Amino acid sequence: MDFRLLSLALLNGWLFPQTYRPRFIQRLLMSPLGPFLVHFLGRACLRRTFRRIFGPDTPPTEADLDDFWALIEHHGGRAVIPKLIRYMKEREEHADRWTPALQEAGVPLRLIDGAADPISGRHMAEYYHKHIPRPDVVLLEGIGHYPQWEAPEQVLEHYLAFAGPVSASDT
Repeated sequence: MDFRLLSLALLNGWLFPQTYRPRFIQRLLMSPLGPFLVHFLGRACLRRTFRRIFGPDTPPTEADLDDFWALIEHHGGRAVIPKLIRYMKEREEHADRWTPALQEAGVPLRLIDGAADPISGRHMAEYYHKHIPRPDVVLLEGIGHYPQWEAPEQVLEHYLAFAGPVSASDT
C-alpha cells in the first residue's frame, strides 16, 4: 500500500530545541535520578504541573486530573516515565534533520499552538514563523500546552479549515 502525505498539521510541541522550555520536573526525570524520583511523584505533582502549563482560563478539572493520573498509573506506567522522557534528548540529537525537514516539506504545513503554553507556546510559534517558509500559524490565545484538550472545538475548526473535511472515500 502506498502512503502519500498530503499535508501536516502540528500542535504545540518541541519543534526547535532553542525554543523549548522544559519544566524543572522534566529535567529531573531525564536525569540519572529520574528512575528513583518517579516513585515520589504523585497526583499532587501532576496537578501542580498541569495547572502551570494549561491556559489561565482552561485549567484541568479535578475529574480531568483523575483521568490523567489513572492513565499514568495504569499497568505501572509511572515507572516508565524516565524512559519516555528521553524524547527530549532525541529531539536535540535529531534537530539538525527535523528543522530542515520542516523547511523543505513538500506539503502544506499548519501549526496550531496554545499561545499561553510556557513550554512551547507563543515564543516557539514566533520562531516557527521566522524559520519556516510560508508559515501558517494559528495562535490560540489563552490556551496552554494541550490545545486539543483545552480547546478541542477551536483545534478542529482550524484543522478542518486547513485540511478540509475527510469523507469516507478518503480513508
